[in-house]
Amino acid sequence: MFVIGVILMPRLMLIYHGVITPMEISPILGWIFVPRMFWASTLTSVYGDSNHTLIVIVWILAVVIDIIGFFTKASIGAKMMKTMSEEFG
Repeated sequence: MFVIGVILMPRLMLIYHGVITPMEISPILGWIFVPRMFWASTLTSVYGDSNHTLIVIVWILAVVIDIIGFFTKASIGAKMMKTMSEEFG
């Protein structure tokens, strides 16, 4: 359940589990830009020696979901620019 929560709601899980503190800059940057990658690196450092399957699954999901999200946002932005150029030509 924890891994599913991290993959579906990474920013909320960072706040809920108290990973973000005001004085640490790397968790804040991870929370803003790539929360799934931040969780994957955190889980790697904690479970790296004991549960290799979990680590591989978390990294694959983090990378694939972030790549899909990047291309989805890029295609939406391209459609918006095309619509704006047609409308305001």
